[in-house]
Amino acid sequence: MLRHLRSDRHPDVKLCAVAARRQRNHDLAGLSFSEQPLALVDDPNVDVVVELLGGIDDAAELVGAAIEKRKHVVTANKALLSSDHGERLLAAAASAGVQLRFEAAVAGGIPVIKLLREGLVANRVDAVGGILNGTSNFVLSERSRTKCRHEKAVKTAQACGYAERDPTLDVNGSDAADKLRILSRLAFSMELDVPLPLRQGIAELSERDFTVARELSCRLRPLAVAERSGQGLAMGVFVSLVPQWDSDFPTARLSAVEGADNAVLLQGDLVGSLLCCGAGAGAEPTASAVLADITELASGSRAPPLPPLDTALSQSVSPPLPRPQCLWCTASGANSKALCEQLETQLPAAIRLTAPFVIGDDIVMALLRSHSHEEAEALCSTVAQTLGEHFATLDLRCLPIEASEGKLQEWCKAHLRCAI
Repeated sequence: MLRHLRSDRHPDVKLCAVAARRQRNHDLAGLSFSEQPLALVDDPNVDVVVELLGGIDDAAELVGAAIEKRKHVVTANKALLSSDHGERLLAAAASAGVQLRFEAAVAGGIPVIKLLREGLVANRVDAVGGILNGTSNFVLSERSRTKCRHEKAVKTAQACGYAERDPTLDVNGSDAADKLRILSRLAFSMELDVPLPLRQGIAELSERDFTVARELSCRLRPLAVAERSGQGLAMGVFVSLVPQWDSDFPTARLSAVEGADNAVLLQGDLVGSLLCCGAGAGAEPTASAVLADITELASGSRAPPLPPLDTALSQSVSPPLPRPQCLWCTASGANSKALCEQLETQLPAAIRLTAPFVIGDDIVMALLRSHSHEEAEALCSTVAQTLGEHFATLDLRCLPIEASEGKLQEWCKAHLRCAI
């Protein structure tokens, strides 16, 4: 970041001071250095404070102090913005007549914040989301490609610079949830700190999940989705089966997004469906977004004001809309045919798109009509409890599929040897 800030590519930007908890092996010649970040706020030569501390409390103190001194702030801190400090700091900046910019907080090098605040201002946005965490997408892509375990894929991501030393917030869905809240603030005027009704991680996926995905010509993708639903907003972070074939869900376009790339999918009433893809993890994409904010401030450009909060919408948040489900199960040492017959008795024909069928050596699978996350979880619990009386060491899971029932059934008829 320092190298880019000192580049002559940005003649209107001059790096004059740096603060860090400890001095690293950076060339700081000609710069003021302090181990106290708040020292930047009192430096009369500083017009813009760039907050890259991470965390919440210390960052909130620095950003708040900078705003009080009427200094612009650029931050990449999605956790700060989506915390209970976010709205307060945005309001304080507006009141002080300074800018709080945060392009780097979502989707790395993809300029989605500017797109929502300026490029799509004439649109009513009906849906926003996509693949918002590069670490999770890299891990799932690596597991699909090499058939390795979760832990090995995470270590590979760390070695490539795509995962933090502690990747917990990336792989448990927290990072994507923070980014989804920021996008929803811009797209729907939703309060930044609204709790998400669904947040799933990727660590619990087994090799069988990837086997099922391959059988259905799908990719497992870490999705974060917010979409209008009646008078409210349906939103959540979850893993889904994304078809590589011609599905009629906009999210199906995300199957081709591999590795650490991010993808932001937007649905506007005038522009229709937009997909923006690019580098979402790593130092260079973050530097690109931070520098974009700084250079716009240096040029005198001002971001449009945020729309007023929609309190009613913020209080009407529900889990993601129902999707068709793939239910699979396996039992240690069980006869697959017997397991298949037992599963068929537990799944009424009215909720099925296909009869149960066997794939591989030991996996029994059935495709189901659309269920919400809660309905799918309840169904899995009931089926597992009943089958557990007949089979030991039962493993069972439901995975949503990004396709309509009609398209999914059409594909099944053409490609699967199972009863419809």
